[in-house]
Formats: sequence, C-alpha cells, structure tokens
Amino acid sequence: MTDVKLNFRQENAPVGKSGDGGSHPFMLSLRTDPLKQTFAPGEVLHTFKTPTGWKWVDYVGLSFYTESPPLDHYVGLIDTSKLKLSENDTVLTFRYDPHLNTPGQSDFDHLIYHLIATAIDGAKAGTFSDGYATIGESGGKAPLPVKATLYGIITP
Repeated sequence: MTDVKLNFRQENAPVGKSGDGGSHPFMLSLRTDPLKQTFAPGEVLHTFKTPTGWKWVDYVGLSFYTESPPLDHYVGLIDTSKLKLSENDTVLTFRYDPHLNTPGQSDFDHLIYHLIATAIDGAKAGTFSDGYATIGESGGKAPLPVKATLYGIITP
C-alpha cells in the first residue's frame, strides 16, 4: 500500500434477532487523514469477518462520499463471482482498488463499503465486537473491529 495515512471506521452497528431472516447492512468507510490526499494502491485484498452470531450474504456495494459540498456517487456492486465466502459464511474476501481523490476520476474523500449480513439461527444474544475488517495483503495496520448486537431467539 502507500504511505498515506488512512482512517477506516464502522459507520453503524447493526442490531438483529437470531432467526429473523432479515438482511442487516454493515457500513464501513475509508478515508485519508487529512482529507483530500490521493490514495490509489491498486487492487488489494479486502477481508471482512462478521461478529459472533452473524454471517455475510454475498453482496458488497460501494459508494464515494464527499463532505464539502455533500455529494454521493454510487459506484455499484462488486461482481459476486469475485466474492469469496468461507468459514461458514462468516469471512468475506475480495480484491478491489480502494482509490480516493484520484485526479480525473469520480471518486471522493470517503469510500463507503455496504455489506449485508444475516443473523444466524440459534445464535446467542449479546453485543459482539469480535468481527474485523482489513484492507491490504497484511491487513496494513491493526484490523478494524466490527461490532453488532443480537437479541433473543425468535421461535415460531
């Protein structure tokens, strides 16, 4: 990767119920620190691990966002053929170039990752922050902890 300092954070902490069958969005954002620096590492490995009690659905959407003036630019979905689910669908990996502020491109200050997970049937209730996200072959710096909450089991 490059020498640009990055800020990677979780924008929301999903809440669900074991067995609800619903789709719950996880949003994570990547930006340079300070803003407006160019970051273009090329295609790198992305690894996302769900918190306890959750599993990924094979869906990753991407969008760019800038704060001044506020503006979104939806990029689209990562082709599902490029997504790899493992460890009972709790680990999602893919390769992508997470470029930011690239001259002549329509990218902006923040790259937002939209990932979808579902609560695992029979999972224990609680708030878990044992999920993680890394960008880069070695994960760059320490992985970003990823958190979510599960409430009691739904019985039919």
